[in-house]
Amino acid sequence: MSESRRRLTVSTLAHYFGLQCDEYLRLSNNSSTNFKSTETLKDSLTKQRGIDFESNIKSYYSTSILENITDETEFLSYLHTNLNSHNDNVRIGYNIKFRWTYDQNLESNYKPDFLLLKHLPNNENRIEITIADAKSSSQMRIEHCIQVALYALDLRVWIERHQLDQQVFINDFGQIWLPTTTATTEKYQSIPYENKRFPLRKLEERLRYERQRMDDVGTLFILFICITLSSTSYT
Repeated sequence: MSESRRRLTVSTLAHYFGLQCDEYLRLSNNSSTNFKSTETLKDSLTKQRGIDFESNIKSYYSTSILENITDETEFLSYLHTNLNSHNDNVRIGYNIKFRWTYDQNLESNYKPDFLLLKHLPNNENRIEITIADAKSSSQMRIEHCIQVALYALDLRVWIERHQLDQQVFINDFGQIWLPTTTATTEKYQSIPYENKRFPLRKLEERLRYERQRMDDVGTLFILFICITLSSTSYT
């Protein structure tokens, strides 16, 4: 009897890269698997640490956060309203929900932690969107970069679908925000995170190429990406 299967999500795919575990992927796709029952105290504390870290960053940027914009419809309306109104300040979309539409293999809503919106007056007043994800981790890992790259893949399609590609674009560098180290805190006392930038395009191109070549996003696809990226540094 074949197992009933969940659709892959952005989060599941990204976590696979860190674990390098086929069994995790199989269990994630099995609808009968109950991960909640196996959650440990360590898992719970790690999750709470991540929530607190993200909350601290949100508080730090409270005056820049776009209030009452929680989903892609509201975000689209904001972009249309502000395309021709120059703003020198960076505005930040927080946890805005988008529906994955790049393909049919990831049936998922996703919420990038932070979308940094910057008007570029010397570039026909276009709006640049930088994707940043907060990770309560000691270092930037490949699965963090993959998660942001997946967001970028879908958001580029979203922008084109709404005919905004002449006015809005995704920054070619993504950002992972990590907890500050002692050295970082001394240098930038008021910033509650350490910013790690990495190139998005190379990751996106590899993900896009393999997706077009295969009929399904499955274990073979993920293993191929892991192998081809294993020798690439994004730190």
